[in-house]
Formats: sequence, structure tokens, C-alpha cells
Amino acid sequence: MSNERALRESILQVASIAEVCIHQKALLPALILIYSGIDTMGWLVADDESAAVVDRFASWVDKYMLGTKSLDCTSLDLYAARCGILHTFTADSRLSATGKARPIYYVWGKVSAEDHARVAGATREKCVFLRVEDLSEAFRRGVAKTVEVATTDGALSDRMLSKAGKFFLSIPTNELLGRPDTQPGAP
Repeated sequence: MSNERALRESILQVASIAEVCIHQKALLPALILIYSGIDTMGWLVADDESAAVVDRFASWVDKYMLGTKSLDCTSLDLYAARCGILHTFTADSRLSATGKARPIYYVWGKVSAEDHARVAGATREKCVFLRVEDLSEAFRRGVAKTVEVATTDGALSDRMLSKAGKFFLSIPTNELLGRPDTQPGAP
């Protein structure tokens, strides 16, 4: 399997399944997929693989994601939210506890983040209410923007494709053995 195919299939699968999770109201798994997808995109585009995860994450979010969809948060707010979701399934993180980032609380469906914040009596300085659907859309748009930039930036494209060669892949048996799939649904 080519690195380009691995990259395309892996990222598209994460974004697509996050959307399925949102549709099924499985919001925590959707957030886990989105935040790990952002982590991966930050790693893919990073010049320096040894850079801190927070720096790679925030750099990708600032450059490719925040400008594609209006989100009322910073890249550091999103990184803190990522830490809370991935490590404790909560909005709590060290960054939010020390006041360096605002905790993010999620809304979904037809309610707007602004309406929810107003009802909760929350202020923008203390926390962020973010629609899960908006976060997912911003992630997908950020991925699309990254791919678009990579089509004209050879160094970025090379970096991404080289790293995609390390991706976990599930290769059907028939592909491994070089045989056509003879049975419907065969692995």
C-alpha cells in the first residue's frame, strides 16, 4: 500500500467515524477521535518530530484549523480540552486548572454554544462552550486545507508521506497474498 493511500485512508477513516459517532450521539468517542486526529495532523506536518506535542498540536490548529471555521477558543484551549478528554474523559486539565487555558464544555444538536453558555450563566473568560459538530467540521476543513497546501509545498508533502509510511494499517488478506477477492465479505 502506498504512503499516499495510507495517509488518505487513515485520516479519512478517523474523520468519517467521528461523524458517525456524532450522528449516533456517541460524543466522547467522537471527541477522542477528533483530538487524536488533530494530534496526528500536528505530527504529520511538524518539521521537528521531537517538538513537544503541545507545540505541534497548537501549530497545526493555528495554521490549518482555526481559520477554516469560527470557533470561540484558542489552540491552547483545544489542547487543554484534548488532555482532559484523552486522559480523564473530563474537561479538566493542568492547563485549565492553572488558568492558562479555558475548559471546554460541549454542546451538540440544534442548541447553539452561545445559547448554552447564556443559560449556564458562563462567561467567555472562564470557559468555552463548543458545538461538537463545529469542532468536527473545523477538523475536516483543517485536514482539507493541509492537503491543499501539501499539493504545492513539496517539503510538506514529502514529510507527510514519509511519516504516513509508519501508520497502522489493516490490509485485507487477499491484498497481502496478491489474490483477487473471490468471496463477498472475505477479509
